[in-house]
Amino acid sequence: MVVFALLCTLILVGGEAFGRVSRHQQPQQQQQRHHQQQHSVEYFYNRRNAPNDTKCEQCPQSSFANHKDPSNPCLRFGTCKAGECPIPPPDYSGPGYQPPGGNKTLCTRCANGFFQNMSGATACKYCPSGYQPTELRNGCVRCNPGEVSSHEATGGLCVSCFEERYGFVADANNTKCLPCGDGQMSYDSISCEDCKRGFYWDPTKQICPFLCQSGHMCTESKIPGSSGTYCSACTACREGSFQSKPGQYQCILCPAGTFQPSEGQTTCTPCQSGFVQTESGGISCTKCPAGSYCPNGTSVQPCPEGQYCPSGSTHPKTCPSLFDPTSSSCTMSTQLVAIVSSCAVVLLAVVAILVYRRHRLRRKKDLERQALLEVQRRNKQPRYTGL
Repeated sequence: MVVFALLCTLILVGGEAFGRVSRHQQPQQQQQRHHQQQHSVEYFYNRRNAPNDTKCEQCPQSSFANHKDPSNPCLRFGTCKAGECPIPPPDYSGPGYQPPGGNKTLCTRCANGFFQNMSGATACKYCPSGYQPTELRNGCVRCNPGEVSSHEATGGLCVSCFEERYGFVADANNTKCLPCGDGQMSYDSISCEDCKRGFYWDPTKQICPFLCQSGHMCTESKIPGSSGTYCSACTACREGSFQSKPGQYQCILCPAGTFQPSEGQTTCTPCQSGFVQTESGGISCTKCPAGSYCPNGTSVQPCPEGQYCPSGSTHPKTCPSLFDPTSSSCTMSTQLVAIVSSCAVVLLAVVAILVYRRHRLRRKKDLERQALLEVQRRNKQPRYTGL
């Protein structure tokens, strides 16, 4: 019972004390709420010097109240850092934030290619040529070797010459891409190298990215200021020649037995059967001449004795019996001539006999016709009978 009485006494005393404290703090809290309702959020309680100070002070211009961090009661959006734009409190309706139109921040991050290193600025700016903005866009850094930048050409960002102008090299200030000398190009945008052998240096593009194509040949020229050479021209192979490989410095003449009538070709055409080209570099084939034969398109052989070879022959031919061969044809032999002559005489005799017999038959018929006509004429004359 004694313990219970003591506990009740403590509870009553504590409740009375708590009531006195609550009644003492309530006017102060109401006063603070009154100040917060009376002033907009651009105002704050400056407690940095006096923790219990309830005086309401206005935040500097271009700032808003920061209730989350008592040590930094005002956030000045003029001092925002790139990439760290502060978001105003939900109840803030001052500059830079206009609910409910959207959660606009008080600072706008600089666009890609721009930076701003000064507090309170209203616009971003380009880095000098040869530089680009840092990741936070609060300063500038030098472009890497082989890269260039400028406001006009790259939009303020560092770009490799490999992408900007392939084969060119970045200048010492990283501001523009420059061509290498004749017969040279850059493969890393940092330094120039001699063109690889057989690669044609294009004077218009000032690079040598491709091999001189097949069917063509390189013209070799000396690289200025160097002991090396380069392909300064890529010329089509002339008629009668070819080149089957790219990047070569000479064309090959068509071998005997082949020809090529066109420029810039990779092969030669073999002569057709009965035609020949005995020299290299031919642009056409000729028909094998009469009295000779051409077995393979590369040589002309004389026709052997006892045989004949007409034009376009690939091998000699033999005359039939009773014919004698010449170099290009066959002629009748003396035996054949005698036989033909005898036959001709006999034929003439037969024809003469037939003509004579026909003539005699016709003469006989004519005489018989005349005799008949005489008889008929006599029969028609009047006869004297006398008195």
